[in-house]
Amino acid sequence: MTRYKIILCLLFLMVLASLIGFSCSKKEASTDKVTLRLNWTPSAEHAFIYLGIDKGFYKENNISLEVLPGEGSTVVAQLVGNKSNDFGLISGDILVMSKIKRVPLKAIATLYHESPATIYSLKDKNITRPQDLAGKKVGVLIKSTTFQQYQGMLKNTGVDRSKIIEVPVTGHVQELLSGNIDAAMHYTNYLPIQIRSLGYEVNEILMKDYGIRIYSQSIITHEDYVLKKPDLVQRFINATLKSLEYSKGHPEEALDSLLRHNPELVRKVQDLMLKRTNEMFFDTKSETLGIGYMEEEGWEQTQDTLLTVGLIERKIGATTFYSDVFWKNYNQKR
Repeated sequence: MTRYKIILCLLFLMVLASLIGFSCSKKEASTDKVTLRLNWTPSAEHAFIYLGIDKGFYKENNISLEVLPGEGSTVVAQLVGNKSNDFGLISGDILVMSKIKRVPLKAIATLYHESPATIYSLKDKNITRPQDLAGKKVGVLIKSTTFQQYQGMLKNTGVDRSKIIEVPVTGHVQELLSGNIDAAMHYTNYLPIQIRSLGYEVNEILMKDYGIRIYSQSIITHEDYVLKKPDLVQRFINATLKSLEYSKGHPEEALDSLLRHNPELVRKVQDLMLKRTNEMFFDTKSETLGIGYMEEEGWEQTQDTLLTVGLIERKIGATTFYSDVFWKNYNQKR
């Protein structure tokens, strides 16, 4: 081979190497760093998200996901509404109240289609209905959606709130077990299960049984993302719903991932919580309509409930609360 041909070969290899390097760097640069604000501190209901990270479902959608703990739906609405976070988990009632106040949010999937909010107490307190709360000390979570739903339940049942001694709490089992309060509020798949795991019998007053008919856990983003970043929103929903769907058949893997990312949690307790959570995730309609489904009727009912109990003063078009494009796209392609 002549010197001229050798030089040409070397030049060709250098150009090829640079093109490969450029292609790789371009691919890396296309990965979006995304934040997801949880509704509460990590637990079994979030296991599928960590599973999706570990299985590479977000990575295959060119997303680098950072999961951030929450302090209740009200805070999530603020953080996603001001674009401090890209996506969030929020209860449907807080979304509706926020939208009416012109916070620019959109639901892009709904995971709980009934309220999981509950008032729980030790069985020996004999608190089994809202009327039994009169004269009792009730732990309240001011920043949580359960507080608004509790107020609505009292109005629906004619219970005088001024007769109840409300004590601000942080949502830990010892607040009830210490005897400082008689009852407290949380989700049925959270603290009531934790207390039962310690050997105590627990009574619950489920708010959905007293007129609180709302969409609950939903995935939200800023309205601008729906309009200006639909590709990112679709990729996020694809990864998230794939994670949820995969977790249904692989609960032990989901728990492994949850505990890998949150080693302070107790597996036995989270296992019990996950079983209850999956009953809410995978309801009958999710089998026919698709995972993450939302319907205008559900959002209308949520708004009607809030109006009836006095948590909103007016209604707006129910279709302004959500975009059903993304969850439908996912279910059509799977």
